[in-house]
Amino acid sequence: MSTTTNYKLQKGPDNITWCSLEPLMRDLIESIKILNDMDLPLHEESDRNNKIMGIKAAYEILAALVNEANRTQLLEKNNVQKTTH
Repeated sequence: MSTTTNYKLQKGPDNITWCSLEPLMRDLIESIKILNDMDLPLHEESDRNNKIMGIKAAYEILAALVNEANRTQLLEKNNVQKTTH
């Protein structure tokens, strides 16, 4: 994985850190690929597999958030089009 990240972090008006999700998700996928490609002794494979499962779980949660945001945006766009026609 590269040492530079593609995602952006910033503080929101509520003082909570905000992050761009799609670039972060691409970095998570890259991390999974790197872990999968590592040649490890048998006794360390279980630990690696647990890490991969955790990263995949985080990815799936983020993907659900992105899908929900896209769905909401599409519904709002359709509602605006209906009210203007």
